[in-house]
Amino acid sequence: MSDIITQLKALKLYGMANSYAELRQQNTPDQMTNLESANQILSQLLQAEATERNIRSIRYQTNAARFPVQRHLQGFDFSQE
Repeated sequence: MSDIITQLKALKLYGMANSYAELRQQNTPDQMTNLESANQILSQLLQAEATERNIRSIRYQTNAARFPVQRHLQGFDFSQE
């Protein structure tokens, strides 16, 4: 349970973290089995979102750095001195 709440807070989804904690407290034992299966799906979605945010951050930082165009050794002219 706290793992999902930690992931939500790491993604700065504080409202969802609070709501999730409230839902966990309100559920009856019958509803807990449904919630456990939903936890697995939610955990995978949170991991995917964290990965996507990381990729977007790296892409943004790479674009902001304005690196020159990549060049390969195949196109390099070694005959020049």
